[in-house]
Amino acid sequence: MIKGTLKLLPQQVEALKKEVEGLNAQYLKLVEDAKNEDKFNVSCDSQGITDVIDHSTTEKLSYISRRVKEISNCLKCHELVTEYSKDSIQIGTEFEVFMKFSEDDKEQGTYRLVDDTIGFTYEDNCVSVNSPLGAAAHNKKVGDQFSYKIPAGTNVDCVILDILPEKTIEKAKQKVLK
Repeated sequence: MIKGTLKLLPQQVEALKKEVEGLNAQYLKLVEDAKNEDKFNVSCDSQGITDVIDHSTTEKLSYISRRVKEISNCLKCHELVTEYSKDSIQIGTEFEVFMKFSEDDKEQGTYRLVDDTIGFTYEDNCVSVNSPLGAAAHNKKVGDQFSYKIPAGTNVDCVILDILPEKTIEKAKQKVLK
């Protein structure tokens, strides 16, 4: 469960709304399919005889209901982030970073700092403020050097190369590849 106010970017809100639409459609289809495929079983309890959907379908419907409730809670109590800092890395800010894992393993990447990665895919290059890189990069400025520890226990030395508040990830990727 999410605690406090979740800071979401506009694209996260849109992705979550689309997910709810898809889940609602999936829910209705499962119920309709259960009716058409005769997946209802007769059950008798203290309230009398009732129709009950088979266990597998009930589990799927239960998952969808929980997920829709979770997303609805996120959408009810979020703060929309629409302006990004040009001076330091804040929620929503895209930044370019050089990372040195070892003498032979160096990497340069462009990421967007987010409060939570919900609504994003791996390809979106988002990093949560709660991740090792995100926590270490938060509030940093261009030229700042820092290090963080990866789960394996290794220190990663970093330097912020650029802050890209107005650019998209695709434009930033093109800049890195030049």
